[in-house]
Amino acid sequence: MNILIFDWSVQGHHLEYLHHIYCEAVKHTKHHFYFYVPAEFAEVKYKFIWEKAENIDIQYLKDKDLMKCKKKNLLVSAFFKSLIIRRIVLLHHIDRVWLIMFMHLMPFLPFMLPGNVLISGILYRIYFYEGSNIKGARLLLEKLRYAFLAKEANVEAVYVLNDELAASKLNSIYSSSKFIQIPDPVPMIDDSRVRNIRQEIGVGESETMFLHFGGLDERKGTLEILKAIIDMPSDKLKGKVFVFAGKIKDSIHDDFYSLLQKAERKTRIIVYDEFCSYLFLINLCNSTDYILIPYKNTNQSSGVIGYASFFSKPVIGPSQGLLGRLIKSYNLGYAIDDLSSTGLARTMSTVKPILCSREYAITHSVEKFSEVLWRNLQ
Repeated sequence: MNILIFDWSVQGHHLEYLHHIYCEAVKHTKHHFYFYVPAEFAEVKYKFIWEKAENIDIQYLKDKDLMKCKKKNLLVSAFFKSLIIRRIVLLHHIDRVWLIMFMHLMPFLPFMLPGNVLISGILYRIYFYEGSNIKGARLLLEKLRYAFLAKEANVEAVYVLNDELAASKLNSIYSSSKFIQIPDPVPMIDDSRVRNIRQEIGVGESETMFLHFGGLDERKGTLEILKAIIDMPSDKLKGKVFVFAGKIKDSIHDDFYSLLQKAERKTRIIVYDEFCSYLFLINLCNSTDYILIPYKNTNQSSGVIGYASFFSKPVIGPSQGLLGRLIKSYNLGYAIDDLSSTGLARTMSTVKPILCSREYAITHSVEKFSEVLWRNLQ
């Protein structure tokens, strides 16, 4: 059997998921796997070990195809992605297509592929979490897309990330069994490489360290953290250090550095505006006191909570949506109602150390992720 794993991004969790699938594919020697990814993969693959295997081919998407994949109009982008996948499927006689992101190819892909090609992919956002933000024609369109996924014969599985309740509800609404909960996996961490790096980055053991990491942009609440620091009374900032680790997105670059200048007058801030290695991020998580995740998009899971759980470090994040439910259900830290700069400032001023559970890290392992993903492949 020939299987295509297709992704147009290698940022954030994309590279992690590709690596999880790759490691499992090495073991399934009776199947052949084609990974089609951006050429940028060659620049970031060093973050993981990719064992050579005769049953795996890694191919790079052409620049002109990648540009079409990233068109701002979602329907136009979905159409071109589907065309590209059709071309790959016919070239390699693909039997199954696995997508790191599913909805970004709907509704075109199933219509463009031969009827015997089975499609599976991961679903991150669910329309019924949007509440009053989605209604009328847009709500109807969303419902039609999900109904299409449930009824289309060559859609094999829709993996609902980290949300068993939503998977069950979708199956009930659309009289289906295709919606399957899949855990957001906590990457395997080699304990022998984990260190306390406070001294290396200039943070004293007696100081309170707040960490905000990943791809930093507006929806992650990055700017709100800086505004909160500016708003906090000086006496509440005494002994506090803030660490930002990850590439600052172009969309907030100027605003970030403008606010940073003001915030640095109030307290010490350390910024690593770069694609940080996983080992460095892991050691930052091990070394910090708190992890800041004031995300505005609360209806998706976040890989950050896995690291927080593994190291028993409390997060400061939303109380709403799926993310809020996970923080509260797994005792991962502080779930707050007000994620504005005022609310963050209030919480960071009064926050106290608490013991966080490691249950989430245990129940959301790479093994459990792979167990679900590979269940239909014998």
